[in-house]
Amino acid sequence: MYLRWLFFALAVVNVLYGLGFLVIPETVASAYGTSNVNATAVAIARYWGATLLPLGYLSWIAATTPGSALKLHLTRATEFIAILGFIVTILAMSAGVISTAGGILNLALTAVFAIGFGYYAWAKTAAATT
Repeated sequence: MYLRWLFFALAVVNVLYGLGFLVIPETVASAYGTSNVNATAVAIARYWGATLLPLGYLSWIAATTPGSALKLHLTRATEFIAILGFIVTILAMSAGVISTAGGILNLALTAVFAIGFGYYAWAKTAAATT
């Protein structure tokens, strides 16, 4: 039951960030403390947004489908994505690429998703497979 809501939350976050990075990348970047965004950064942000939107759709579908082996693997892959996102955020904060406020938001989101999906991926696999 809770895995379903975790996938719904991930879908909402992915769609919101995806639309933001795709449509208004400069505004989203400024929320992370970046004041000067060049054309390359805008293009990369738009690619990132274009990637997040289908991931949001996939998360929504995963939330509404019954358990299966595929859903378990998707849960494990999502945990891995969150762990990598946590590491990348720490590296970006330590390099001064993003502000502390933006970094804390990313750390909180990725930690919640890493712990939540990790729990269902390894400790409570029945929730993803039944």
